Amino acid sequence: MPVSIGRVEFESQTGVFAGLFRGATLPEHRRKGFYTSLVITRLQEACKRNYQYAYVDALPTSEPILVEARIHANKHLLSHDLEAKQTIEINRSFELKLCTKDNTYVNKAVNSIRNIINGCYANISIRLKMIKMKVDLIEAKEEDLPIVLNLIKYYVYDMSKMTGWDCTPQGNYNGCNDSREYWQSNHPDTHVEYRWSENQKGHPFMIYVDGKIAGFVLLQELYEEGKTLYDVGEFFVLGKFQKLGVGRQIARKLFKRFRGSWRLQQIPENTPAVKFWIKVIGEFTDGNFKESLTDEMITQTFQT
Repeated sequence: MPVSIGRVEFESQTGVFAGLFRGATLPEHRRKGFYTSLVITRLQEACKRNYQYAYVDALPTSEPILVEARIHANKHLLSHDLEAKQTIEINRSFELKLCTKDNTYVNKAVNSIRNIINGCYANISIRLKMIKMKVDLIEAKEEDLPIVLNLIKYYVYDMSKMTGWDCTPQGNYNGCNDSREYWQSNHPDTHVEYRWSENQKGHPFMIYVDGKIAGFVLLQELYEEGKTLYDVGEFFVLGKFQKLGVGRQIARKLFKRFRGSWRLQQIPENTPAVKFWIKVIGEFTDGNFKESLTDEMITQTFQT
């Protein structure tokens, strides 16, 4: 039985604007995500047809739903051209053109939407941005080690926002003391207490987006209880490339490349990382993974 309906119209003269109209959900089926899904689906169709904008005439009560749809669309809108790995998503810097009753336009940031004057009508122009990103996972070479050591400072700083770590008296953020071991076990520049045992092997990788450095991955291969176990020791995507699906693509590349038993761990305070890995692992394994929690680490185990 149909529970929700929505219409999309494509303006044909210029091929620029797509209009979202007549959205409605039966009262008993509201707050279940049906209308949000309809908005996402219509935006997806607009993307496939190469329309640049989608506009909505709606009451202020619809604004939270439209914003939620915009957020979810970032995660779910994929191009029909999967071979080209073309990701379509809503531009995070889109303009909200808020049309009040006296036709005065005011540009507002997303987080200010709920402050709009009660009773005004919102003509929300959502800019659709088609991002064609070439995401590469490249085995790191010896000459990449100094680059990763530099990036680690930003990586640790990023985590400090969640963990509350302090910088050093010199103003640095240090960490990942065994990072050189990923290139060479018992590396001469690694302090003795951080050197690996014989049952550990490293796989360092660089992340590139459109040929630009976008981060790194330090993957550890362990040999425990007679079997090989893979563990992502460090995983970092630079800020400008975060929330664009880069991390998800890289994680999937790793899972496909290293088939077998996996164990991933996150610091509980690093909630963005915990949510990211649970989602990515869940998608890749269809939810077939185990999770455990201790005072120190959150752990997921699964097979690829």
